[in-house]
Amino acid sequence: MSTENTEYSLWSAQYMEEAEILRERVRKLRQQAQQARGSDEADSLNWRAGMLYGMYLDCLHAGRLLKKRSSSVGGVKCELENCEKTRRKTIGITGKKYFANEGAA
Repeated sequence: MSTENTEYSLWSAQYMEEAEILRERVRKLRQQAQQARGSDEADSLNWRAGMLYGMYLDCLHAGRLLKKRSSSVGGVKCELENCEKTRRKTIGITGKKYFANEGAA
């Protein structure tokens, strides 16, 4: 395995590890929001969970793309940009669609 492939493999593992940490944090925040249902605190917790869920998706996609990276660095950048555009279309900037589908994370 070349040095470049090793670096991409390490980066992929780091992104996947961060994604798992974020996923768990989102799960905990959503549980807290369920307990505080109907209050301003619940809204705040849901907002935070939405923001972290976006970060989770970014880390997950970046980790997967780095794992199966293309032969050129430019190809990876292009794929990462396309994932970001797709994520924004899917959950929206505020993450409202994410909260409508609670089982996503």
